[in-house]
Amino acid sequence: MDFLTGKTWLKYGLVDFEAQPYYLLDVLRTDGVYDTGWFEFDCQKISFLELNHNVGETPLSVMVRVNGTDGANEGFIFSGGSGLTMTTGTLSSDYGGLLYGYNATTIRLWAPSNLTHGGIINVQQGYGSTDTQRSHSADVRVEVAAMAAADYDSGWFEMGASRPQRNLRHGLGDLTYGIVRVLVRVRSGENEGFIFPGVGAAQNDDSGVDSYGGVVYAYNEEYVHLYAANGSRGSIVHVGGAGWASGKHHQIDNVADVRVLVWSSDNLPAPMADSIYEAATAYADAFHYGEWFLWSTS
Repeated sequence: MDFLTGKTWLKYGLVDFEAQPYYLLDVLRTDGVYDTGWFEFDCQKISFLELNHNVGETPLSVMVRVNGTDGANEGFIFSGGSGLTMTTGTLSSDYGGLLYGYNATTIRLWAPSNLTHGGIINVQQGYGSTDTQRSHSADVRVEVAAMAAADYDSGWFEMGASRPQRNLRHGLGDLTYGIVRVLVRVRSGENEGFIFPGVGAAQNDDSGVDSYGGVVYAYNEEYVHLYAANGSRGSIVHVGGAGWASGKHHQIDNVADVRVLVWSSDNLPAPMADSIYEAATAYADAFHYGEWFLWSTS
């Protein structure tokens, strides 16, 4: 089994689909190349953390998860957010989350340090009407997963104030079950070489009073559209702020390198959870190519 793609090949032997149309294949999870396991992160005690992942190269897939340990969302998991922040955390409005960026050796985590208005979990007014909370402590898990080569790779290119928008054609067709990642790499300064993920929506813009930054992206079956912050208060690089880890490695820059990676549904990463492939049918057309492979339907 190829843990990069989740495919299973039968290189030796014969699958006789006429005599035996169904087969039972048990496949257990293959762990990622780096996994911290769950650990407590209390931003009342610490608001910045560096982890050495020791992968040996810059990873393409980093996952940061935050698990509520109290309040209305106890046991619910939230995704970490890009370190290219939408707020400095210095105004008298609530904010929160756990921000991250990474390079070839290190993963950096930023949590709110303004405890009056910030929390590692923040689901407050303006987002729904029930199960709201702000928590300073939660369990955190950081994972680096192996990835197959992307079906579309734009390579690194410049974006920023002078060129804030790009439309890239991937040409892969329907991406309903695909994966799209947009990476923003800082060119210089305290975060030189660190990569921050793009986001799907902006929580701030130039109509507000706080500074903000990052790259917003959207995609369809043919294109990936990119929008870099470039207003009077916006910049493509906006790492943290005074309200994030008390300004640790805070940085603003108007130019950065961007890379777009797209995996179609035929080239997905390995499943993160244990799976059992049951009653899988060996299709004749796949067998004709000498590679019989199965996918989990769970």
